Amino acid sequence: NAGVVIGTNGGSSVSVSPFVFNAEGIVIKDIAFKYISSRARYIKGDASITNCSFDHIGGNSIYLDGGHVNVYDCNFTNSSQAIAVNGNEKTGPYYSFMNIYNSNFINLKIGNGGYAGAIRNSGQLLLVNCSFKNNRADTWGGCIASNPTTNITIYNSTFENNVAGWNGGAISTYSYLQVYNTVFRGNNCTTNYGGGAIFALTYGSDAHLWIVNSTFENNINTCFENNGISTGFLGKGGAISIGDSSTLNVYNS
Repeated sequence: NAGVVIGTNGGSSVSVSPFVFNAEGIVIKDIAFKYISSRARYIKGDASITNCSFDHIGGNSIYLDGGHVNVYDCNFTNSSQAIAVNGNEKTGPYYSFMNIYNSNFINLKIGNGGYAGAIRNSGQLLLVNCSFKNNRADTWGGCIASNPTTNITIYNSTFENNVAGWNGGAISTYSYLQVYNTVFRGNNCTTNYGGGAIFALTYGSDAHLWIVNSTFENNINTCFENNGISTGFLGKGGAISIGDSSTLNVYNS
């Protein structure tokens, strides 16, 4: 219902049992989730989430553990890792599908050596007209980290001022990544393996990247010397770093 708040309107956070949906055809609409110290929602099944906001959430705002979820016009702000798409470790990449449209991910962070500041992907992830700004991960994937044998497709989105403590200031992947009409601006990483915007490497599966009609501007690998942050040499890949037997195709960018 419009105007419903789950959690509190400010001050100290509350711990609530996550909403568990294990069914088909769940519709969640016009709800504000605020100041919740635990995971907000656990979904196993099919669901749509529309015009919801998630602010100051201590755990995942959405944890998908199998099924198809469509997210429309939602805001994820000032929280821990917003979304976990689970599945690869269980039965392969077709276990979980997450499609996200017209949504914003702002000031999200995962610490304590964690990876994927906004979205951890172990399934099939589609992003359309989404914005990622000022997100951070202690290790790799300032916004998104994708595990082996998975897939990410991105259209008409922006990644701005995101930071990875290790590799991939915006995105880190060990699998398939397709990017169309998207802007990467001011993202950075801080190790020699690099990828100020995107990092890709063979680990469990080869990474395969397609970059089409996209812009990379002022992304940087800030590791200029072996200073304890670096693992050995000068930093590589201000925009993109790709290694091993992985592949990169760039068109009209």
